[in-house]
Amino acid sequence: MPNRRSLTRRLFTAAALAGAALALPATDSDAEVVISEIMYNPASFEGFPAQDGKPGKPNKSEWVELYNTGTDRVDLTGYRLSDEEGQTGLIPGGVKLEPQTALVLIPAEQSIAEFQKAWGEGFRIVRLTEWGTGGMSNLSNSPSPSNETLNLLDASGSTVDSVNFDDESPWPSDDPHGPSIYVLPGQLDNNDQAGSWARSAVGVHEAKAAIRGQHFRDQDIGSPGVVAVE
Repeated sequence: MPNRRSLTRRLFTAAALAGAALALPATDSDAEVVISEIMYNPASFEGFPAQDGKPGKPNKSEWVELYNTGTDRVDLTGYRLSDEEGQTGLIPGGVKLEPQTALVLIPAEQSIAEFQKAWGEGFRIVRLTEWGTGGMSNLSNSPSPSNETLNLLDASGSTVDSVNFDDESPWPSDDPHGPSIYVLPGQLDNNDQAGSWARSAVGVHEAKAAIRGQHFRDQDIGSPGVVAVE
């Protein structure tokens, strides 16, 4: 993977980035888009795929955060997520990610309004089809070196970023379930390494507990849309 630019140490919220982005060049070119946070084992109901002729339940509470570590805006049209079992539908046209800005991907069966009720506003949310419903299966709640590898693919199908995460040391534990895992400050350029990730905890790097509602009924913890950088 190419070297990624060194980042100034600060916490970027989406509100602050909105103003900062105005001063940045509004160009579309290649940049370093990385997977920065993964909610793979929420406490809230995740749904399950169809099996043995029995209908499944749609996934609504998983999510994946992306972050643009580069200096240019990236057109994410046609990008998608994949794992060992398959891939999601495509990010629709017109979705662009500004430099040093986060974006959160959620299953299409989850509404943006419901997600915002749980996690707040001020950051971009994109819904992906075929997440746990015939494309990319639900992310494994018991990941291992052979299962789970989460990939971000570009419009040509090439791998932009990949994280082969686990729930055993040196990876952060997922027991008890509920918190996401996220990349530690200064480690965005090493997000393929176990030591670069931590388990989300309320009050640490702006992580919080989701507000409980229709689809988020248990204590999920994370910081979607907020990335701690060097």
